[in-house]
Amino acid sequence: MTYESKEIILEMLKNNGTYPGDPQMACIYSYIGFGPERVYAVFAEFSHNDLDVSPYVRQPILLWDKLNGLSKAGQEFIDAN
Repeated sequence: MTYESKEIILEMLKNNGTYPGDPQMACIYSYIGFGPERVYAVFAEFSHNDLDVSPYVRQPILLWDKLNGLSKAGQEFIDAN
Protein backbone atom coordinates (compact mmCIF):
# COMPACT_ATOMS: atom_id res chain seq x y z
CA MET A 1 0.00 0.00 0.00
CA THR A 2 1.31 3.48 -0.83
CA TYR A 3 0.83 6.48 1.47
CA GLU A 4 1.56 10.15 0.99
CA SER A 5 0.87 11.11 4.61
CA LYS A 6 3.98 11.60 6.76
CA GLU A 7 1.75 11.64 9.83
CA ILE A 8 0.46 8.10 9.24
CA ILE A 9 3.97 6.77 8.66
CA LEU A 10 5.30 8.61 11.69
CA GLU A 11 2.57 7.04 13.84
CA MET A 12 3.43 3.58 12.49
CA LEU A 13 7.16 4.03 13.07
CA LYS A 14 6.58 5.19 16.65
CA ASN A 15 4.30 2.18 17.28
CA ASN A 16 6.53 -0.62 15.98
CA GLY A 17 4.89 -0.88 12.55
CA THR A 18 1.33 -0.58 13.80
CA TYR A 19 -1.27 2.07 13.13
CA PRO A 20 -3.75 2.18 16.05
CA GLY A 21 -6.51 -0.37 15.47
CA ASP A 22 -4.66 -2.15 12.62
CA PRO A 23 -2.42 -5.23 12.68
CA GLN A 24 1.37 -4.87 12.66
CA MET A 25 2.88 -4.54 9.20
CA ALA A 26 5.96 -6.33 7.83
CA CYS A 27 7.98 -3.37 6.51
CA ILE A 28 7.83 0.34 5.72
CA TYR A 29 9.80 2.12 2.99
CA SER A 30 10.21 5.69 1.84
CA TYR A 31 10.86 6.41 -1.84
CA ILE A 32 10.49 9.03 -4.51
CA GLY A 33 7.58 8.17 -6.77
CA PHE A 34 6.67 9.49 -10.19
CA GLY A 35 6.68 13.08 -8.91
CA PRO A 36 9.32 14.88 -6.85
CA GLU A 37 7.81 14.13 -3.41
CA ARG A 38 8.64 11.22 -1.14
CA VAL A 39 5.91 8.66 -0.65
CA TYR A 40 5.76 5.60 1.57
CA ALA A 41 5.20 1.91 0.89
CA VAL A 42 3.81 -0.32 3.64
CA PHE A 43 3.80 -4.10 3.18
CA ALA A 44 1.67 -6.43 5.30
CA GLU A 45 3.80 -9.46 4.40
CA PHE A 46 7.43 -10.09 3.58
CA SER A 47 6.68 -10.72 -0.07
CA HIS A 48 8.97 -7.79 -0.80
CA ASN A 49 12.20 -7.48 1.13
CA ASP A 50 13.07 -4.42 -0.90
CA LEU A 51 11.55 -2.26 -3.59
CA ASP A 52 12.64 -2.67 -7.18
CA VAL A 53 13.98 0.57 -8.58
CA SER A 54 11.98 1.81 -11.57
CA PRO A 55 10.78 5.15 -12.97
CA TYR A 56 8.03 4.96 -10.32
CA VAL A 57 10.27 3.89 -7.43
CA ARG A 58 13.45 5.92 -6.99
CA GLN A 59 15.80 6.01 -4.02
CA PRO A 60 13.98 3.48 -1.80
CA ILE A 61 14.93 3.60 1.88
CA LEU A 62 13.90 1.03 4.47
CA LEU A 63 12.48 2.81 7.53
CA TRP A 64 11.29 -0.16 9.58
CA ASP A 65 10.82 -3.91 9.33
CA LYS A 66 9.26 -6.47 11.64
CA LEU A 67 12.44 -8.51 12.07
CA ASN A 68 14.91 -5.69 12.80
CA GLY A 69 12.71 -2.81 13.94
CA LEU A 70 13.51 0.81 13.25
CA SER A 71 16.37 1.47 10.83
CA LYS A 72 18.79 4.37 11.18
CA ALA A 73 16.84 6.13 8.42
CA GLY A 74 13.60 5.44 10.31
CA GLN A 75 14.98 7.02 13.48
CA GLU A 76 16.15 10.02 11.46
CA PHE A 77 12.63 10.30 10.00
CA ILE A 78 11.14 10.35 13.50
CA ASP A 79 13.69 12.88 14.74
CA ALA A 80 13.04 15.18 11.77
CA ASN A 81 9.27 15.10 12.18
